[in-house]
Amino acid sequence: MKPFPLQFSNASTPERRSPRSTKWREQRDLERFPQDREGAFKKLRAYWSELGFRRHKKTDVFILDLQSDLPTAEDLVGDTLDP
Repeated sequence: MKPFPLQFSNASTPERRSPRSTKWREQRDLERFPQDREGAFKKLRAYWSELGFRRHKKTDVFILDLQSDLPTAEDLVGDTLDP
């Protein structure tokens, strides 16, 4: 899989967006996310790594080994979960 921040999906410049695409973006409030492309990708890759994904060599592809120990919800968000 390749991590891809949603704020850069579905035509990145306003003049290239269709009305349907614009509505989709507004419903998800994607403009509130960082618009720094490199920083957003770096942050998302780091998050995926926390989830157990590993980058395949020097590609943009991430792989999840389902036989390895995966983090629990508590590992990821601490004790902020409701019982």
